[in-house]
Amino acid sequence: RMRALARQYGGQGEAVSAIARRADQLLTVDAADSTRRALGTALADLHTLAGWTLFDTPASGANAWWHFNRGVTLATEVGDTYTAVTALYHGAMTAQNDAPDDALKMIQLGRFQLDQLARDDRVATLDGWLAVDAARCLIKLDHTEQGRATLTAARRSWQPADRFDALTLQRALNRL
Repeated sequence: RMRALARQYGGQGEAVSAIARRADQLLTVDAADSTRRALGTALADLHTLAGWTLFDTPASGANAWWHFNRGVTLATEVGDTYTAVTALYHGAMTAQNDAPDDALKMIQLGRFQLDQLARDDRVATLDGWLAVDAARCLIKLDHTEQGRATLTAARRSWQPADRFDALTLQRALNRL
């Protein structure tokens, strides 16, 4: 629900951050392993959203990074590589303009981790987005040919799942 509010109205960073920090208290509850894994994944996703919404607030940059890190940590602790890579990817996206080399390293780590997972639509889609942003970083770092090759390979192996993602991809490609 918070993601929908953030998309519709923008912002929401302080609210999502407060909810995520408060929800971390649920980790102390005695629960079955399957419940603990599901909770860890949900909290990692919530922290990733908090980081993403805080990133748009200039004074909250350090808090955004804390939430991305928390998302990676929680997902890793419960063995959810996909969600950990999602948090890492969102952190990389926020670093692209100011620190493309650091963002590229995060993206490369994420792609390596995804290679260890079984292929499914979620993995292919996330790997596609990682490839697009890797290409953007490579081009910003003056590795234009390698960036274009990365983008070409991504476009052959993956297509956006819906109209929203297709428009987002097109906007990203237009910036290259």
